[in-house]
Amino acid sequence: MDSLALKKIVLMVVFLLSTTAFLSAWISYKPDDVVAAVDEVVDAVDEVIDETLSLNRPINFSDDLNEVYSIPFRKKERSLVPEKYLSNREENAGPNYLPYIEKQPEECEARIVITVKSSADHFEHREAIRESWASNKHDLENLKVVFLVGKGKTDEIDKQVGKEYLEHKDLLIGNYIDSYQNLTIKAMTGIAWRKKNCLRSEFVLAVDDDTFVDLDQMKNHLQRLPESEDFIECSERTVTKGKVWREGQWAVSADQYEFDVYPNYCNGPCYLMPSQTADVLLGASQTTKPDHPADDVFISGILRVKSEIPLIQYTRTGAPGWCRELNNRKPRLPQRMVKEHRKTTQL
Repeated sequence: MDSLALKKIVLMVVFLLSTTAFLSAWISYKPDDVVAAVDEVVDAVDEVIDETLSLNRPINFSDDLNEVYSIPFRKKERSLVPEKYLSNREENAGPNYLPYIEKQPEECEARIVITVKSSADHFEHREAIRESWASNKHDLENLKVVFLVGKGKTDEIDKQVGKEYLEHKDLLIGNYIDSYQNLTIKAMTGIAWRKKNCLRSEFVLAVDDDTFVDLDQMKNHLQRLPESEDFIECSERTVTKGKVWREGQWAVSADQYEFDVYPNYCNGPCYLMPSQTADVLLGASQTTKPDHPADDVFISGILRVKSEIPLIQYTRTGAPGWCRELNNRKPRLPQRMVKEHRKTTQL
């Protein structure tokens, strides 16, 4: 909440409480009552300020925190999203994402579905995940880990992906070209597949294939989250006042996104939501053209704002820590993934 809005709330509370207090004191004609009424007003204003600020302050997470809360949705975020995304006009309609799916895993009974965005040729990354944090069969009784991949750059890559699918049956293969421009379609196919096939799921976690997930810590963390509420948790990091880049790898033209700043959104490597929230976002996507390539911006920014869903966000250094980006740009990621798992299991 900005300072101007806070001042308006405080002034309104002061006016209402002051009017009530002084009317009561005037009727009773007791000076002591007037003093007491003023003290009550001051205390009440302090409580309003503290409560208002705490509701809108990112959480500094610690292990002894019993519950976390979402920051109330702020309607001013809608002013950072172009009208073409917010409107429900027919020309802005989004696709049915299920036809993008060429091959898919079997149906699941899992409570938690983890979708992993992975490039088609990242064979070692996927194997490292299977051998590390996704290797514990006890954990996997209530978990479903699904790798999202598209069409590779060569027929040989697609052939190897086909063999991998037959061996592991944990790939969701799309008929789109595997590229940065199609990341949003890739992520949305995962959400659509989960809704149709994992009917008992309670949570959806979206991660990249360079992300390490501590499953034990994650499952403990789920108990702290709000019940029966829509939210998206930025489990790794929240991007606030994110710049819209006009040049470089993540360039977006002004015709595509007219504003210079995005609404708050979750950094791509890791974000979590209840299944009911994922269903709301999937519904909103049917009237929203997926022409923004960054899936984290599109899902946890644009669709979230369109659906008026709040965020759970943490201070810059205060995230829970069970979801860690290992960074694809650094060498030997598969080895680092397995090493991270060994460190965790030895604790």
